Amino acid sequence: MSDSAAAVVRAKIIDEWRWTATELARLGTVFVRPSDVLSFIRVGERTSDAVIAIDIGPVALSVPERASSSKRLYVYVTGFFQFSRQTWEDGEMLETTHVSAEAAYFRAHQEGLVLVHGAHYDHAPSHLGHPVFHLQLRGSLVEYGSFVQAQFGLNGEIRDGISETLRNVRSASAQVDVFSLLLQVGADQLLDKNSGREQRRAFNKLRDRAVLCGSLCRDGEVAGVQAIPSSCPTVAFRCYRARHWYPSTTDAVPKH
Repeated sequence: MSDSAAAVVRAKIIDEWRWTATELARLGTVFVRPSDVLSFIRVGERTSDAVIAIDIGPVALSVPERASSSKRLYVYVTGFFQFSRQTWEDGEMLETTHVSAEAAYFRAHQEGLVLVHGAHYDHAPSHLGHPVFHLQLRGSLVEYGSFVQAQFGLNGEIRDGISETLRNVRSASAQVDVFSLLLQVGADQLLDKNSGREQRRAFNKLRDRAVLCGSLCRDGEVAGVQAIPSSCPTVAFRCYRARHWYPSTTDAVPKH
């Protein structure tokens, strides 16, 4: 059966991806594979009468290790959103009810790839002992290296550089979704104190984008100073997306 609402939401997320990728490219040299966004943004199987689920990825990015570095990092990204169907059908607002994302960072070396960072970002409002939004470092993401190699024509051994990482430590975080991960890559790998005006403007545009922040997002306000309900931050929640935790590049202290 056709789900017209889900199809429209998917199209909106595709537009958001294209806009984000364009602005990210203004920050520096970044390559995203596959290039066909229609192939990796899908209506998810979790879609129901209550939620519209959108799966994103996997995708692989090639970026410099630092903005001024010639060394390349390869970043595997995947995740999903669930949006309230009722909120969308009432007013075409994207209100997140569940979100998850994974990222694996690989450094190229002469023999192949080595996993140097891996993290799973999740939203668990009712799980015992879990911060509502949290990250877990993971070494098991080494298996994603084969996807990176296939996308960029690489070969050789894929080595795990973080195999002893303790997986069951959950650090509280902002809401890190796939688009937040793209912003994170831009901030960490493409932006530094020598970035020019165009790069800084592009980062600010990525930071200030509010399309996925929901109707209760107080745009431009740092989420760290928003009141958090004592029971569950996602009940009538405002917005806890990671973009709120970055200052404007006009105000930021230069990175060293």
